[in-house]
Amino acid sequence: MTSLAAGTRLDDERHDTVGRTALVVEEEPAVRGLVERCLSQMGLGVSTAADTGEARHRLAAGDVDLLVTDLGLPGESGIEFLRSLAPDDRPAVLVLTGSEDCQAVQSSLDLGAFAYIVKPPTTGGLQVAAA
Repeated sequence: MTSLAAGTRLDDERHDTVGRTALVVEEEPAVRGLVERCLSQMGLGVSTAADTGEARHRLAAGDVDLLVTDLGLPGESGIEFLRSLAPDDRPAVLVLTGSEDCQAVQSSLDLGAFAYIVKPPTTGGLQVAAA
């Protein structure tokens, strides 16, 4: 996997996003679609998953440079999901959250996320965070 080091932004190693890939893990179809469209417009190849099981399958199937994940996923939380990923194999992580739980946000940052965005995300906010 040619992922970025944990805690780094996508632009820390390369200033353009062309040829880079993102995986969006979000259970809400409308939010998932919005994030997918925004990242695609930035030149990223984007795949999506509605839950962590599907996300694990996609991570195992190919290179992912940016993982955009919700914290409030069905079944396994985004925090549990991040904890389960080996730090050396974890791509750069951007967290989406609809929660005001500061502890969960801090936990995601401690696990290597470089930023978080409060839902509903805006196109501008996604572009700034992912660039």
